[in-house]
Amino acid sequence: MSQQLLTRRHPLLLPVLAFAQFLLALDYNIVLVALPDMGSELGMSPATLQWVVSSYALAFGGLLLFGGRLGDVFGRRRFVLLGLIIFAAGSLAAALAPQAALLLIGRVLQGVGGALLSPSVLAAIAVSFEEGPARFRALAIWSSAGAVGLALGSALGGVLMAFFDWRAVFLLLVPLALLGLGGAWAAVPRDTEVTARRRPVDLPGGLFAAVGVAAVVFALAELPNRGADAAALTAAAAGVILLAAFVLREKRAAHPLLHLSLFRRRTLAGGLVAMVLFMGSIGTSYYVFTLFAQDVLGASALVTGLAFLPWGIAGLLASGLARTALNRLGIRGALVLGLVVAAAGNAGLASSLNADAPLAVVVAWTVLLGVGQAMGFATLFAAAGTGVPAEQQGVASALMSTIQQVGTALGLAVLIGLATGVTRGSDLAGVEATAAGLQAATWVGAGVLAGGAVLSALILPGRKALQAAS
Repeated sequence: MSQQLLTRRHPLLLPVLAFAQFLLALDYNIVLVALPDMGSELGMSPATLQWVVSSYALAFGGLLLFGGRLGDVFGRRRFVLLGLIIFAAGSLAAALAPQAALLLIGRVLQGVGGALLSPSVLAAIAVSFEEGPARFRALAIWSSAGAVGLALGSALGGVLMAFFDWRAVFLLLVPLALLGLGGAWAAVPRDTEVTARRRPVDLPGGLFAAVGVAAVVFALAELPNRGADAAALTAAAAGVILLAAFVLREKRAAHPLLHLSLFRRRTLAGGLVAMVLFMGSIGTSYYVFTLFAQDVLGASALVTGLAFLPWGIAGLLASGLARTALNRLGIRGALVLGLVVAAAGNAGLASSLNADAPLAVVVAWTVLLGVGQAMGFATLFAAAGTGVPAEQQGVASALMSTIQQVGTALGLAVLIGLATGVTRGSDLAGVEATAAGLQAATWVGAGVLAGGAVLSALILPGRKALQAAS
């Protein structure tokens, strides 16, 4: 990357890109505490209410690869701006929705906006900051912004629900998205190479990928509620068939959506495996913590939301640690360290999930979990972009983000299913049985993270191998 390009970088570029990640993470958790009130006002059954979460996840996860490729072909700046506009429109539609159907449409629009925004943000980081220390620093800050958004989302949701109603959680997102839009307009550079690299976009491949990923995420999301019923099994089978068709299409397409040669890069391929294990455990931790605080300890939504703040602060402060680990240990060493720290935090959290545990003790273990989470995210997305050509950075980042969604859905399906099974089969009763189920799932999650550390050490190339490849 030329020095001329680096000197032209706008000083607000990294803060704006980190803010976009903060916004998406904030939306993920701020909605959860408002679900009961949404259901009461709009007459939504529990089965319908879960679609407030699932409709966003399906749109976001299904369109990530397509959104990443569109950004690579037509310009990341365009899709950062377009993603923020659609996200703001979806937030406003959800806030003003007079009935459940319109609320779900708003959530789908938010997911579409996020799918266009997220990979273009990561691609903009990859092409604006040189591979190595500069990019590691940028990704560490980006990751910490996401950790803060997740924790602050729970806290803000609790505060807003204490003083307003559920519509406030969506209304808050509108001015924040517009603020990000103004910053992106000023700071994100125009893509000077877009005209030269513009090629046809593989629409059939995009359709196969979008519907295939959405079907798999739907099946995994429904397993804890439905079990292995006909709808879940049909969706899973359809998703696998469509993804197989996507792979065959990409082998033959003149201008593929996803170059399959990317999977030959050990850093990316190993990072994808690690992401499934990482999110399979970390992705359930917020859910477990919320259930334990409210259903076992009886904490209010406000107290539960505020209890997430130390988690987010730890993630913010861990950005320096993530950057140092990447610089000194390389991607493999930093990822192994992050997974070990996260496993220790999860194990500590599991040990504290007793019906008579003080909330402060449980919160203390989430601090260590937050450190491991921030390190893991920064390292995994560094792995996604390492050695990948600039014209494929968006789709590589989108691929990692897609696996992140699949890993989260898989973890929730398996671990929450395990927690439910242990609770039902326990000799205990009431909150003690609930605590036993959540504790069992969290212990398994800690084991998954430890296994991910071992696997990452075996699969990922070391620093010398990466330098030789470069």
